[in-house]
Amino acid sequence: MQLEARNARPRPKSTLASAIGVKHPKIVQIAQGAMGGSFNTREFFHGRTREVVRAARWSFLAPGYPLPALILSLTELPTGLLAAFLLQYAGLLAERWYFFAEAKHPQNLYYQAIA
Repeated sequence: MQLEARNARPRPKSTLASAIGVKHPKIVQIAQGAMGGSFNTREFFHGRTREVVRAARWSFLAPGYPLPALILSLTELPTGLLAAFLLQYAGLLAERWYFFAEAKHPQNLYYQAIA
């Protein structure tokens, strides 16, 4: 929890203005372009809402850490080991997705609110 609280405080150095190189206090994207998607939206933007990303934070904590330990303590070794491994693996995959989804890429700042 302490690490999470510390990581919530830093503000990204990139802003919407620095992402596109325009120094103006109010920048609004009104169109993505004539042909739709771009490399940036396909490669850097996951397309999920902020609520989904926030909910994902909690989706990896239980299956990644305490539940595998609980399974190991309550079950037989071969069966419990496999179940704990699979559960922890799924939790760690969710943690990796969250790590990259939470990142403040300049492309995400610009493309996050396409009108």
